Amino acid sequence: MDVVARRRGSTRTGLWIALALTLICAAALFSIGTLTSRSAGGDYAASSGQTLTVMTRNLYLGGNIDRPIRAAIDRTGAEGVLALGHANHELQEIVERTDFRTRSRLLADEIAAARPDLVGLQEVAMWRHGPIQLDKIGQPNATEVDYDFLAILLSDLASRGIRYEVASTQQESDVEAPAFTGNPGSGTAGSAEDVRLTDRDVILLRSDSGIRIEGRGGGHYTTQFKVQLGDVTFPFVRGYAWADIAVGSATIRFITTHLESHSAKLARAQAEELLEGPGGNPGLSTVIVCDCNSNPASPAARVPLPIGSGAAYRSLGSAAGLRRPR
Repeated sequence: MDVVARRRGSTRTGLWIALALTLICAAALFSIGTLTSRSAGGDYAASSGQTLTVMTRNLYLGGNIDRPIRAAIDRTGAEGVLALGHANHELQEIVERTDFRTRSRLLADEIAAARPDLVGLQEVAMWRHGPIQLDKIGQPNATEVDYDFLAILLSDLASRGIRYEVASTQQESDVEAPAFTGNPGSGTAGSAEDVRLTDRDVILLRSDSGIRIEGRGGGHYTTQFKVQLGDVTFPFVRGYAWADIAVGSATIRFITTHLESHSAKLARAQAEELLEGPGGNPGLSTVIVCDCNSNPASPAARVPLPIGSGAAYRSLGSAAGLRRPR
């Protein structure tokens, strides 16, 4: 479900929020409308009437990373390594079948047709492989690139005559684990290698948009979901990328983020971190595009309790209500 929200009546006067609650392989394209600039006295006035257009996309990692977690959790020793390796091999095959190169061409067609000024991306994966190292499980050191989603998408866009540049990027989780068939302990392992997944949040800027980048950055949420697989703890590192952009006399902060999918409580805590940090600057109009893992249509979004699938959306939304900007 895609929602555009405008925040009013809060202590963060003038804060605009575009909440793109993206589903896997679902896109949103929003025209923010007439931009505003803030005077020295704190009042907001219309700029030259320029319009900022933004799109958001979750690129989808290519497979469900819960697969190896479900297989190996609560298993230790050789049993845990076998379960993890077999599940990772299956995950690797699924990533091949979901074929990001084909999906990227379709997405590039969509972006080229819409020509948004800014694109906020989540799950911008880089998949790599390297020699299997059973004595270094969890250490991300594989270097052979199989898929770099960002490089593939930028190349596909350029081949269509439309160029985008990276305005901001933030590396999130960077994990590595063995993948194999058979049993390496008995010398019967096949297709044995380490598989590494690096996740990123990325902001793209159309090169001929006339927009200036005045600042950029990113960060990680301190609230994290962690899972113990055998003797190794794998944290799910989530965060955000932001860019301050100037369009005419207006300056806007644009943020892309992906909140935790395994826990509504953690997702809400991360949303609150965002609003207490770069998403809550009272001196900047702010647009947030987000795979929030939170449904604004859920009854949980309409009650003031930190539970349920709507909790993160409710935090980023306003107690005064949401409406689509005109």
